[in-house]
Amino acid sequence: MQLLVLLSLLATQPNIQTADTTGFYSEVKVYIPYDIQTVSSNYLKLFNRNKVYNGYAIQLYAGNKEKAVKERSAFVTRFPDIPVAITYENLNYVVQFGHFNTRLQANNMLERIHSKFPRAYIVKTSISYLTSK
Repeated sequence: MQLLVLLSLLATQPNIQTADTTGFYSEVKVYIPYDIQTVSSNYLKLFNRNKVYNGYAIQLYAGNKEKAVKERSAFVTRFPDIPVAITYENLNYVVQFGHFNTRLQANNMLERIHSKFPRAYIVKTSISYLTSK
């Protein structure tokens, strides 16, 4: 386990800079074989699969597909930096965005968009560890 954690850290930080006593920097390159990177990456994906936590999202709309697509397009036009998704739940197309850990975080975002989307509201949701990163 510790070896896999070390390998994953090395895989994400292939160049390490160090300073000697004179203040000059030298660079150490660490080359990791592809097989080790693959094993480490696959282990981390497998370890985190199906792990979820309770969180919050902001829901913009729930209803028919045509209006859901329009609502998503309007949101993307005004807030292009925020990913928003349409899902199909309980016979409705749902437009939601955000993976917030606390209701306070979700509320801060809701205040930011409220003037443009007054019908938006906060919903409880389950968030996967892989999608929250």
